[in-house]
Amino acid sequence: MISFPLPRATPEDIGLSTAGLARLGRVMQDEVQRGRVPGAVALIARRGQLAYYESFGHRDPASGAPMALDSIFRIYSMTKPIVSAAAMMLWEEGRFLLSDPVAKFLPELGNVQVAVASGADLRRVDAERAITIQDLLRHTSGLTYEFRGNGPVHKMYNAARIYSRDQKQRRSGD
Repeated sequence: MISFPLPRATPEDIGLSTAGLARLGRVMQDEVQRGRVPGAVALIARRGQLAYYESFGHRDPASGAPMALDSIFRIYSMTKPIVSAAAMMLWEEGRFLLSDPVAKFLPELGNVQVAVASGADLRRVDAERAITIQDLLRHTSGLTYEFRGNGPVHKMYNAARIYSRDQKQRRSGD
């Protein structure tokens, strides 16, 4: 096992349950066996102490290489819950209100416009209200990815050549 900078503790010593963590391990192993995820690493710490650190499944399903505790892998959309948890920690400290406009912290998002489709026509109008932190956390801000769909807004992204290099290569087949 690799070393970790947190001291180890029994789950009960830090308000967790050994039986509950064992159930978590069974669920994780079940997800691997069902083929829903190839592998995972779970780490649970509380009050600065490590209570649970286990790996499951495969790091590379093609080769059968097992998942190791120190495997490095992309987490893609899992950044959303991680950032959301970090934001809520800041909220608990009173650093912002969920109703705060995002423009309070990112002034560039202060005067946004939205696209309104009317038949084949598309026009931009001022947003009825500011995007809030709560909107970002709920994914209800109205922001979109340039590559998710073929609607009028997506066509505007394409016409303005606003897209990531990776998406451009996938679109053009380069």
